[in-house]
Amino acid sequence: MSRRLSRFPRSTAWLGVILAAATIATGCGSSGGDVASATSGDKRGGDFVYLDAEVPVSFQLQTGGTFWQTSAIVNNIVDRLVYLNLETKEVEPWIAESWTIDPTGKQYTFKIRDGVTYSDGSALDLENVRRNLELNAFGDEAKGITRSSYFPKIDAVTTDPATNSVTISLAETRPYFLQVLSEQTLGFVANKTLDLSREEQASVLNLIGSGPFVATKEEAGKEIVLDRRDGYAWAPPSFENQGEAYLDSISFIPVLEDSVRLGSLRSGQGDALRYVQPSEEAALEASGFDIIEVATGTSGFGVRVQSSPALGDPRVRQALQLGVDRQGLVDDLLTDRWRPARSVVADNQPWFVDESSKLQFDADKANSLLDEAGWSAKNADGIRTKDGQALTLPVYIDVYTNIAKPLFELIQNQYKNIGIDLELKETDYSKYPTAVKDETLALLSQGSNFVDPFTLTNSFSSTKADSLQLKGSDPKLDELLQAQLDTTDTAQSDEILGEIQAYLIDQGYFIPTIDNSQIYVTQSYVHGLTHNATARPNFQGVWLSEK
Repeated sequence: MSRRLSRFPRSTAWLGVILAAATIATGCGSSGGDVASATSGDKRGGDFVYLDAEVPVSFQLQTGGTFWQTSAIVNNIVDRLVYLNLETKEVEPWIAESWTIDPTGKQYTFKIRDGVTYSDGSALDLENVRRNLELNAFGDEAKGITRSSYFPKIDAVTTDPATNSVTISLAETRPYFLQVLSEQTLGFVANKTLDLSREEQASVLNLIGSGPFVATKEEAGKEIVLDRRDGYAWAPPSFENQGEAYLDSISFIPVLEDSVRLGSLRSGQGDALRYVQPSEEAALEASGFDIIEVATGTSGFGVRVQSSPALGDPRVRQALQLGVDRQGLVDDLLTDRWRPARSVVADNQPWFVDESSKLQFDADKANSLLDEAGWSAKNADGIRTKDGQALTLPVYIDVYTNIAKPLFELIQNQYKNIGIDLELKETDYSKYPTAVKDETLALLSQGSNFVDPFTLTNSFSSTKADSLQLKGSDPKLDELLQAQLDTTDTAQSDEILGEIQAYLIDQGYFIPTIDNSQIYVTQSYVHGLTHNATARPNFQGVWLSEK
């Protein structure tokens, strides 16, 4: 099979072509050749163009590494202690070739793999591992770098040169901490990167990792190019390709406008994109494109009980639960790649418990509950009132989900049918984190992609983030959340997490809506694209057949 050559010069000059391509809607031909017979040598080569829906932010990992558009790039530059397999949910060796956990569940010891190097030629050795882990555990106050939000409280990070091992000593137990260490934001970087200021680390060109690609070009807001890294030979064991990446390079191009991004792919200006409107999926499949769905978690609304007297009444909260037609959301807006939510977390998590029997749409019962709660009168707009006050619940439209606006508008219509005014507020990407702290907001858009269930505990506990703003008013919830953290047994942890899911739904504290997916679209000649446990793309095994 012949090597497929790049179709564009490695330059952002062709971005002008992308803009012109918005109106082009040509189909894509079928893949040429017998892809099943391709050998490793046949797979090598090609410059890959990836069109993303957002502009990357800081590549200082503790600052910007969690953003989707940044982490997709980071995932292909840095390696981690362990790899969490998306399909099996098993933790695999990576930079750590083995590990042990002591009976207290507080000491994790990892034997570090020999022979791993960074793209600058320096060694990923024991001392470097310690520096990386300590930055995540404690931050660097002098540089203004905060500790990683993924890390629990850490007592110490120690090394044993005799066994080439590092030990992380936790201040408190954390079930699933091993899984946490697979997060791309906890990837290892070279000492040269660690020595830089926070501002200098923000450039992808200064992100020196041990992964299969190395950044070679950065034009802010326009293009980032990664080249294949020579000598890579330490992929996780489940990776089909155990050596260097096949692709010569990857160009990451942010194309924010949906129609422009799709038009660019259709016209052959890109090899893959992230996110397409659900209404476009069928036509793309019919044109020969491949659509890859990767489940990420559950979306819904956290109910801020103390934001208004209405939400202090559990009958109103249960009416909110019953007033959402989840299957209707999927049928009217989405495709069969999306699913109605069945719990607080999605069924791709080991601690998922099916609560769908409590989440069935029942407008009649919702109306009865609202009548019982005293919201029986209605104003001229059909919105329920009580003591002269309309049942209005403000919420900001989520800026992190592409389908958020039409989804929220559909839920708004469903709630209006039972007399609830869901007041949709909008703000931009930069102001959203501050805007949603407004304590007058009735609902908070929340999503779950819990590699570590501590994320759930941290969100809902009154002693931590307290996203529901319960402020200690529900000690039972806080006790359940803390009990999940205190156990060292994952089976017991899963059982408690099941109780937490049921309690959040029973109390009407969380209104699940849909199970989210990341949708990727590729040309038919693209093969070998896989994803990690948080749905970020792995490009190390990607190869291109003849068009």
